[in-house]
Amino acid sequence: MRFFANLHQLSDWGLLALRVGVGMSFWVHGTAKRAMWKMAPSPQMPAGLLSTLRLLSIVEPLGAVAAFAGFLMQPAAAGFVIIMLGAIRLKAVQMHRGFSADGGWELDLVAPGRSARAGRSGRGRDLTRPAAVRTLSPSSRHLVESHS
Repeated sequence: MRFFANLHQLSDWGLLALRVGVGMSFWVHGTAKRAMWKMAPSPQMPAGLLSTLRLLSIVEPLGAVAAFAGFLMQPAAAGFVIIMLGAIRLKAVQMHRGFSADGGWELDLVAPGRSARAGRSGRGRDLTRPAAVRTLSPSSRHLVESHS
């Protein structure tokens, strides 16, 4: 039981893993959309949807880089949430996909929550500070950081 009592000490590492996982997901899906630049509009892929996917091929990897670096994580996470809510709407309303059907939107429903949590954690301040500063009390830490 002592193990579980001390898990809070690993919370910064857990948030870092969450941020990297969210970033990796959007990196992979965003870079896969690069193929949309070579496509022409068709009845299956209207011009409006194609333009949106082209935009996402730029925005998603940029947000992923922000997540990897811990830079501008809150705006990136807000963008991720909006993107995923749009994906849910596309699959559920326009494509008529079931919740857990093949190509469904059950995992898309989890993504806004994990993105919002990663954004709420910010850049992982404690992981970016030198170890000596992390061990100081909050009042002492403020004094050290104001002089760096």
